[in-house]
Amino acid sequence: MDRNCLSCHREIQNRITSKQGLHARIGEKPCASCHPDHAGREFQLVFWGEGGTAAFDHARTGWPLEGKHASVECRTCHAAKFQKAEVVKLVRKRPASASWLGLVAECVACHRDPHRGELGTACAKCHGTGSWKQVADAGTFPHQLTRFPLRGKHATVACASCHDPEKAWGKKPPFDRCDSCHPDAHAGTATLAGARVDCAACHNEQGFSPSTFTAARHRKTTYPLEGKHASVACRSCHPGPKGEQRAAAARASLGRAGVDLHPAHAACRDCHLQAHGGQLASRPDQGACASCHTVAGWTPSTFAVADHDRLDFPLEGAHRTTACRDCHGPKRPGLPALPGTAVTGPAGVLLALTGTACRDCHADAHQGRYPAGSPWGDCRTCHATTSFHRSQVDVAVHARFAYPLDGAHRAVPCVLCHRELDHPPAGSTLIASPKGLPSLPFSQGRSRCRDCHENPHGDQFTSGKGAKECESCHDTGTFRPAVRFDHDRDATFSLAGAHDRVPCQRCHPTGSDASGRKQVLYKPLAAACRSCHGA
Repeated sequence: MDRNCLSCHREIQNRITSKQGLHARIGEKPCASCHPDHAGREFQLVFWGEGGTAAFDHARTGWPLEGKHASVECRTCHAAKFQKAEVVKLVRKRPASASWLGLVAECVACHRDPHRGELGTACAKCHGTGSWKQVADAGTFPHQLTRFPLRGKHATVACASCHDPEKAWGKKPPFDRCDSCHPDAHAGTATLAGARVDCAACHNEQGFSPSTFTAARHRKTTYPLEGKHASVACRSCHPGPKGEQRAAAARASLGRAGVDLHPAHAACRDCHLQAHGGQLASRPDQGACASCHTVAGWTPSTFAVADHDRLDFPLEGAHRTTACRDCHGPKRPGLPALPGTAVTGPAGVLLALTGTACRDCHADAHQGRYPAGSPWGDCRTCHATTSFHRSQVDVAVHARFAYPLDGAHRAVPCVLCHRELDHPPAGSTLIASPKGLPSLPFSQGRSRCRDCHENPHGDQFTSGKGAKECESCHDTGTFRPAVRFDHDRDATFSLAGAHDRVPCQRCHPTGSDASGRKQVLYKPLAAACRSCHGA
């Protein structure tokens, strides 16, 4: 019989085959177990039970009636206008609206979509069956499906902050600009290229702080951030107001945030203190920082050696490689301390030094023998700026002293005459730390040969008649031979005839003086012929 029933009631066969609805859920029960045989035209083939359709357990169809659905009259939903399923085409019963089949289990099949399809057809993701105006779970509402996805801080904002829960179907809040919801915290002072910008130009949904306005974007403003400025915190240049009175005055013109977005920036001193005090006030630029510094950093200064050469003290020799701070800095190792910051400014640098003479910085190893103003009072007469050691005194310079160098003296090392030079070089000549500075008075006062040289003749020429100085017979080129000695002129025995060819040692043998020291005998010698020749 079941096959006969379903051959006519094809809509039921469709439900069973597609496993949908009440008949698909009943199982293998025969049709007659619920629908007894016909008993006339008035016979109700469907038996709903004692309570009729109102008592029917709708959950048996696979669609339990919950919330507002539980109180709706059956035929309110089972009406012809809602029969949108394809199975309605198989219903032979007339009118087809009398059939309970044909409904679609989708909200939009019965309810008008107030969102006009913008959020899809899965209404149950946001709404329950109790009330359409109450969102089922506001914390899990898929706001990302709307034209305003909730990101960052927006995701934690209560729905009622933006939407009126009592008028949920009313006009949606505007959201094309941040200031549609947020008041302008900068009171119109947030501008780029002179035009007012929205919050999104500098902030995002993660929070108002920190700003998203980067150093790269700052380069497009009237004050590009370069060098050290690129790493400075925004608040260092754009501070908020401090103190209640200042805060109130600032907010009146700068807005609730109280941040000055357009601080003065024409000159470095608009932000930076005058680090050098008033030392540069007389300059045409009044000491503009940019003349010696760059935004890459305060140190090193861009004031180079070539710039220093245009001053009263050009840098020469070792001075060219000396660090600026060694002369101008607050520590100045080896030099007297500078005056306090009242003179130098916060940087502690004295730019104009008062002393430019060597003795203003370097100790005098000559113990005042060459005072300032004397012919030798300028250190540079004998020394170069490359190094105090060694001296530049050469033979030509020495000729200006009391003892000119000539002959063999020109090749004699200085230290052989000036024994005070025989010492290690001083560690420093700076006046505050002259470590190991030697004493170099150069006051030996020797001018005669015997002051330095041993007399090989003993006392033969130093006393009595015919006493002579070394230079009478010798010059400074060499002691031997005695080029200045003329036997015919200087001796009492003239060399004439064959005597002129006799070797000197034949007449002047080597003997010993009273102390036993060997020496050539020049006097006294006998002048008679018999003294040398036989009778």
